[in-house]
Amino acid sequence: MQRLYLVVLAVVFVSWTGMAMQPQPDCTVTLKPEDSLQKAIEEAAPGAVICLEEGTWNDGFLIQKDITIRGAGAERTIIRSTAMAWAELPIIVVIQGLSIEGVVIRGPIRTTIQDVHVRAAGMYILENAIVDLAKTTVSGSVFGLILYWQVTVTLTDSQVMGAKLGGIMVLGGDAKLNLVNSRILDNDIGISAGVGEESTHIALEKSVVAGNRRIGLTAGGLAHLEIRESAIENNGTDHQICVFFSICSGVEVGDQAEIVISNSRIANNWDWGVAARLRKCGYERDEFTGKVVFEGENIITGNNRSGRFVGEVCLP
Repeated sequence: MQRLYLVVLAVVFVSWTGMAMQPQPDCTVTLKPEDSLQKAIEEAAPGAVICLEEGTWNDGFLIQKDITIRGAGAERTIIRSTAMAWAELPIIVVIQGLSIEGVVIRGPIRTTIQDVHVRAAGMYILENAIVDLAKTTVSGSVFGLILYWQVTVTLTDSQVMGAKLGGIMVLGGDAKLNLVNSRILDNDIGISAGVGEESTHIALEKSVVAGNRRIGLTAGGLAHLEIRESAIENNGTDHQICVFFSICSGVEVGDQAEIVISNSRIANNWDWGVAARLRKCGYERDEFTGKVVFEGENIITGNNRSGRFVGEVCLP
């Protein structure tokens, strides 16, 4: 069995490295900072690769066709405005190797965002877009990521940090969010899911939700969550807000939300490690009729550092 496991790992490694080493398509056109990126997009044929040299562009751009925008690196190619991909028919968009103020994606668009730093304006992903973020950072915004309607968003080796309100807000409409080896850090609320009557689906795998100022992860409505081999730690860092205005737990569930927690660590959060919105847990009303399931070997320890409550978990 061990030998078979090693063989499988070797095959996966060879396949992954082979994919990673595939050459990127050649640049169709290369632009300098004084060139108009929007003009180049409008003039390019579908499938073109527009490469940006090191430098700063002050204007944003709108994409409505299959295209790749490739910078010289997230700290070398800087766009001080917002990128928009907006289409009524399916298109494929790739954005690589640059820093940008914000991103809006709307419509039946398949988008890959890789090695990108999204700054102050955050990302809005709307309607039925499919977006894959890899090695990408979203930071320093009011909201980090907002997902609305039938979108599917996957973060791999990425992070959302420093949002003044929500790091990731999943606003219903059968939205799907997957985090793989990613980090949600130092936001007001790390992840918030479940608004309205549509279901939302969130899966965390080998990811971290930590150091958020109030709650690590809160779910309501008809949200379905899976937390696997992940860490929800040290949330509730703004003690003034937590003491006077909020219960600052690692995981908070309400309404009909359902959550599975498997082989994960939930530790050192200011209030509960896992709590339902119930009077007995300190909330004003009973607002939970969902389900919480623990599987595998979870570590739930060191929570309720505030001393307001006793215990690690508060559920029906």
